[in-house]
Amino acid sequence: MKEEIQVLQSKVKELEQDVSLVQDDLSEMDSLKYKLELKNVELTSENIGLSL
Repeated sequence: MKEEIQVLQSKVKELEQDVSLVQDDLSEMDSLKYKLELKNVELTSENIGLSL
């Protein structure tokens, strides 16, 4: 029984680490998405300027 608890605690710790890594990845993806949106606005404005 004690061994099963230790295995489960180890699995919980591993899953918590996975969650932390995924949260970091999501944060980085949000940052990149924001940068891409800004670049898109910049390029759209540039294209409009060239069209005029």
